[in-house]
Amino acid sequence: MIEIPNFHYIANSIAMFSFLTSAILMTLIHSPKAPIWKYLRRCKMYLSLVFLVVGLSCCKTLFLQLPPSTDIIVTSTLISAGIQSMLFACTGITFVNPVWIGRRWVWINIACIAAYATLLILGLLLWRKHFMPIAIVACIAYLSLIVSYQSIFYSEYNKCVNNTDSKTDEYSESRYAWIKHFFIAVTILGVTAAIAPFMPTVIYDIWMLLAAFFYSYVVISFVNYCGGTAHLVHKVYESGNNSNSNVDVKKVMDFEKLEANLQKWVEERGFVKNDLVSEKFAQSLGVSITTLRAYFSQKYQMDFRQWRTNLRIEYACSILREHPEYSYDAIAEMVGIGDRSNFTRTFKKITGITPKEYAQKSQDACIGEEVHSSENQIEHSK
Repeated sequence: MIEIPNFHYIANSIAMFSFLTSAILMTLIHSPKAPIWKYLRRCKMYLSLVFLVVGLSCCKTLFLQLPPSTDIIVTSTLISAGIQSMLFACTGITFVNPVWIGRRWVWINIACIAAYATLLILGLLLWRKHFMPIAIVACIAYLSLIVSYQSIFYSEYNKCVNNTDSKTDEYSESRYAWIKHFFIAVTILGVTAAIAPFMPTVIYDIWMLLAAFFYSYVVISFVNYCGGTAHLVHKVYESGNNSNSNVDVKKVMDFEKLEANLQKWVEERGFVKNDLVSEKFAQSLGVSITTLRAYFSQKYQMDFRQWRTNLRIEYACSILREHPEYSYDAIAEMVGIGDRSNFTRTFKKITGITPKEYAQKSQDACIGEEVHSSENQIEHSK
């Protein structure tokens, strides 16, 4: 056996302990047993397996006592990195689309990893002289898988954000930012894993310690995710999945009561309030979010957010008619639209003209009415 440096041994020992501890902690994290959380439990399983695989990968370095650049370590690192990347991809994609990952996709990726793993093992056992070119081919295959994971994740991530924005009254980008950052970090970690065995031993050890630190961050982030955003993602998915089901209106809502409460809310200009979450709004009216959506879908053929935006623009029009001297920034704030550019864009989308054009037309109409009124008075005096 080759004697390895003390720092290499210590770094791998710390990393192995961190990875295996993370695997245990991830397994012990409690998640509710309600059906809506079943996808989160699946994500927890994926992450636990990731930590277990990478922890066992560190074990082989310690027990074999080989430096990272040896053919055996290169082979085992690329194989374990492929498994970790696939499991991380399963985690990230399941977070943003709970049902995208299917058995067929998993088996295809396992077959790809098994193919380049077999090639590496054959090179290690039979074609030792050509091992380096074989390792390069395996690296290319591994990196190709990472690129495919990136493509799938970002496609589903964007759909998730748009889907949540359409079903709730909040913008989801900030709520989901950690998922995107998590996947970026995982990708960087995966790419560096392909070249890690070829790094100088000290650099490889530092990389292992950074990976251990990142995995600890993943555990903490997962706990935080359990507290809020996961419920939002999966509940939105469930509501969208059941959106086509026939709802017995008589059993779930009283439209007359809802209309009376909505009328009072409009009179009090509740539509100018920012950061109004659809679920909380529905609760304030004494109905469920399903009832609220069914009401707007059947009566207005639009969702609550679109209806509220129309009310805001209608209110903005009345302000422009009565107070043309007000700035557009002030009007935007008065109607509950945060910034001027968004206000102008929304106003034109609904009315077909800009606020400036609308104000000018209103002034022209007022002048025309005054002239017409004066003419009537003159004619009447005659």
